Amino acid sequence: MVNEMNQLQGEAWVESSQKRAMDLALATTLVPLAAPLVLGAAGLIRSIDGVDPLYNAERFGQNEDLFTMYKLRTMPSVNGAETVSSGYDDPRASRLGKVLRKIRLDEVPQIYNIYRGEMTVVGPRPIATKEYERIMDSLDPMTQKEWRKARALCRPGMLDSFGVQAYRCGYDLDSQKRVETDIEYASAATLQGDIKIIVDSLGLFSTLFAKHDRNITPPKHEYKRGSAILAAAANGNGITVSAQQRQYWNSMFRFAKVMDGLVDEQGETDLTPYIDRAFRGEIFAGLELDLALQVKASISLLSDDHRERIRHAISLLPVFAAKKQAATTPKGLHAVCMEEALCFASLLELDDVGDDVGVAKFNKWVRYVAQAGESLDAAADLQADYTANAVQLKPSRINAMRLAGRGLNHALHVARLSNRQTNTAIMHAAWVCCTDH
Repeated sequence: MVNEMNQLQGEAWVESSQKRAMDLALATTLVPLAAPLVLGAAGLIRSIDGVDPLYNAERFGQNEDLFTMYKLRTMPSVNGAETVSSGYDDPRASRLGKVLRKIRLDEVPQIYNIYRGEMTVVGPRPIATKEYERIMDSLDPMTQKEWRKARALCRPGMLDSFGVQAYRCGYDLDSQKRVETDIEYASAATLQGDIKIIVDSLGLFSTLFAKHDRNITPPKHEYKRGSAILAAAANGNGITVSAQQRQYWNSMFRFAKVMDGLVDEQGETDLTPYIDRAFRGEIFAGLELDLALQVKASISLLSDDHRERIRHAISLLPVFAAKKQAATTPKGLHAVCMEEALCFASLLELDDVGDDVGVAKFNKWVRYVAQAGESLDAAADLQADYTANAVQLKPSRINAMRLAGRGLNHALHVARLSNRQTNTAIMHAAWVCCTDH
C-alpha cells in the first residue's frame, strides 16, 4: 500500500483516494487535540475583540468552483467591510489575531472544509476571487493557462510550500513565486512531498516568535516585509502596486543599508564609484550578487530623472555622517536627521503622474514615516551618548527629542486614519520598519 502511494505523482497523487484517506486521518487526529484550543480562542476573540469569532469567505476551489472557507477571525473590519489579509504577519491584525496567526490556530476550522471534500491538508492555499483575477492579469498567456490548470486540478490546502518559503524568504503573497509554486506542486506532488511540507510547517512554529537583534543586519525577508508594508499603504491610497515596484523597494532598502555601512564602518567619503558599479550589476564588499542584479534590474526600468534622484540621495550619505559628527546641539543633530530622512524617503517615493492625489498622499506619508523614524533614532543616539558621558546634554533635552519623534508618529496616525481603507496598525508597522532599517 505504502509503495503504491510512493509511486503516485502530480495529478495521480492529487486526485488519488490515498491522499483523501490521509486527509481524513490527519483531520480526525487533529480534532480532539485542537478543539479545546479553538473553543478557547473563540471565547477570547468574542470577549476581547467583541466580534463574531468565526470568519467565512468565498474562495476558489477545485475545478474553479467557489466554496465557503472558515477561519477564526483575526482581522478588523473597515466601515463594516471585511479586511483582506496580506499574510500571517499582517500588521493590521488584532493583537490576539497576531498570536493566532503565528501558531496557525486561525486555520484549524478549515478541518470542516477538509471533511466536506472542499480542501486538503497540503495544497495551494485558498484564493479570493479578486486576488485570483489580479494575479491572472499580471501573467503572460502561457503562464495564465498553466496556473489556471494547476488551481483547477488541486483542492486548496491548509498548508503549502509557498507559505513556508514566504516566511523564510519574504516572497510577497501575490508574487510570481506563488504562481510558480502552485504549478510545481500540481505537476510534482507526492506523498513524501506532502509530508515534508507538513514537517516544515510545524518546524516554523519554533521560529515565529523569535526576535531579531537590532544590532545585526536584518534577514532579507525583513526588507521584503518593509516593501509589503509600503504596498499596503499605497493600496490604502487607491494605488495598485506592481511586483516590479515591490522588488524596487526591496532592493532600495537593502542597497541603502549596504551603502550606509560603507560610510559608517569603512569611512568612505565618496560613494560615486560604488553607485556606478551597483547600477551595472557588479559586486563589491558588502554587495552580494543577488542584490547587485536586483539593483541593476530595478534601475533599468526607471526614468533618467528617477535614476539621478537615487544617485544623488545615496551620494549624500557621507555628507550627512559628517554633519552629524559636527553637530553640537540636539537641535542641530535633529535638523540633520530630518534632512537625511527626506533624502531616504526620496528613494521610496512613487513617480508623480500629474494630478494623482493618491500618489501625492502616499509620497507625503513616506516622508512623514522617515522623519518619525529618524527623530526616534536621534533621541536614542543622544541618550546613548549621554549615558556614556560622550557629550554633556541635559536629560530634559533628550526627553524633548523623544517627544518630538513620538509627536511625528502621532501625526502619522492621524494622516493614516484619513484614508478609508487603512488603520493605525499598518502605519505604525511602517514607522517601525523605517526606524529598524
